[in-house]
Amino acid sequence: MLYNYAAYFFIYGFLGWCVEVTFKALQKGILQNRGFLNGAICPIYGFGVCAVLLLLKPFEDKLWVLYLGSVVVTSALELVTGFLMDKLFHKRWWDYSKMPLNIHGYVCLLFSLVWGIACVLLVKVIHPLIANLVALVPHVLGVVILCVLTATFIADSVLTVLTVLKLNKKIRQIDEMSARIKAQSDKLTAVLYKNAIKVGTKTEEKFGDQISQMKDLYKEGKDKYLIMMEKANVRKEEIDEYKRQKEALLQLKKNGELLKTLSFAQKRLLKAFPDAKSTDSGSQSFEELKKYIAGVARLKAEKKTGSGKPSKEEIS
Repeated sequence: MLYNYAAYFFIYGFLGWCVEVTFKALQKGILQNRGFLNGAICPIYGFGVCAVLLLLKPFEDKLWVLYLGSVVVTSALELVTGFLMDKLFHKRWWDYSKMPLNIHGYVCLLFSLVWGIACVLLVKVIHPLIANLVALVPHVLGVVILCVLTATFIADSVLTVLTVLKLNKKIRQIDEMSARIKAQSDKLTAVLYKNAIKVGTKTEEKFGDQISQMKDLYKEGKDKYLIMMEKANVRKEEIDEYKRQKEALLQLKKNGELLKTLSFAQKRLLKAFPDAKSTDSGSQSFEELKKYIAGVARLKAEKKTGSGKPSKEEIS
């Protein structure tokens, strides 16, 4: 029995991964590994099907019991898995908050009903074929294959957990750096504004040429821009514009630098779960990073099709 269910776990985990990849390919026209792990397996599908088979196979002739039981079992598994992953990694890897009749975004009625239908079809139609296929494999060969798959699965799980933990640490470091940058920017703005309000409405007339020159210097990215602002005591509007533009550029630079330091596995996770959300209070870098990676992906896709490229606003 253990042998059979171990085989079912890997088979249905792989089939679930295929479903996820195919669904995303049809939905967005892109091919990407949609699993939480690096390998071609979605463990929640493997565990879900095994749970349904263990608990509900005796009721396969009672269609409504099988259906309702499948809804309950799969929903409970998805709820517990989503909750534990949220608490362990501080991330919502999927979120049904916008769907009607959801439970804290972990499960929703629509998908629960769909899983119920899928499980009925699986138990009545698909599983007999899978069971016959497993029975055809020589037992010794099957044990060897399962041992290799189990060792690979454990190693992949450990590496993925370490990847997420390192990603969380990196994002916290970026958040701390962002806070320091914002504090310095606020101090700079306060100093410039204090000088600017002394000049009043005549500033624009007196320093009109200098302001135009500063704008040109800003577009060129010259450090002299800040020096000229201090000398000219420019208006608050100009200072606010400087602050906004500087923060926007700093944000782009920050995202770019963070992206360079991410490992392949970390990038893959963020691409695989574009709707994931950070549950760390006050953290913005996770969302910003996802937008940046999505923008880069769109840029690459559009370059291939020759349809143009996204703007800086799209990838910031």
